[in-house]
Amino acid sequence: MRKFSDLSSALSDFLKEYDKDLWSEFVISSNWSKIGGRRKFSSLKLRGGVLKISTPDATLRNFIINQKSYVIDRINEILGEKIVNEIDVFGVDYPVFKMFSRKMKSKEQGEKWQKKWKEESGNSSKK
Repeated sequence: MRKFSDLSSALSDFLKEYDKDLWSEFVISSNWSKIGGRRKFSSLKLRGGVLKISTPDATLRNFIINQKSYVIDRINEILGEKIVNEIDVFGVDYPVFKMFSRKMKSKEQGEKWQKKWKEESGNSSKK
């Protein structure tokens, strides 16, 4: 059992050196119960110090928005260094979040989603 623990820490150290954002996403996701309770988010991305969270749960979105400084401090405390500077929270139905997904095939596709979302949100505000 000791070898598994050593292998686990070796992989974690390698990932931390190779891609710090990816390592941070993994640590945040694994320790979410210590930050915001049960894991209710759909997606979590960290790029350039900005943590992007997608969740269908309005309660979790409100908690993160209202307690943003606490959540950032708690995350950085768990990570052991100041990595997260800002948090953006999205509802799952917002296609603009897909621009930050690694599954996006091209920049044009992301721009297409953003344009469509702006048109839809513009039409709904005129009604």
